[in-house]
Amino acid sequence: MVRNSQPVEISNSRGTQPLVVEREILQKMEELLARLEAFRPARPLSEPTVKTLSVEVVREAMDSLKTERMRQGLSLADMRERSGIERSALCKLENDAACNPTLRTLTRYAAAMGKRVRVVLEDAESSDQLVSA
Repeated sequence: MVRNSQPVEISNSRGTQPLVVEREILQKMEELLARLEAFRPARPLSEPTVKTLSVEVVREAMDSLKTERMRQGLSLADMRERSGIERSALCKLENDAACNPTLRTLTRYAAAMGKRVRVVLEDAESSDQLVSA
């Protein structure tokens, strides 16, 4: 045990008893964590990942579908009736950037407006050009 150390209370998100740690031990832990961070490889922020690209594609599709819904003058209530998708889910689909709908959901949404979803398979060179652009 470290002499002349002051206890520090660390709360947690689970709502269980807080942990009491000696201040010097906590400082040593923070130093070690900082040193470990130096070894973590940094990925450039501009380099898109497959997940990032797929989220962008889905977001673009949803933006197009929402624009079409509004162009047709359809409300979310109309879309609920036509697609069978709950109004709250429709709202989340249209507005939540982190939403990741299935292809089936996108298809149901599009079909409710008399539209269809198409998936296009391209050569890798084509998609590489998109990534590097």
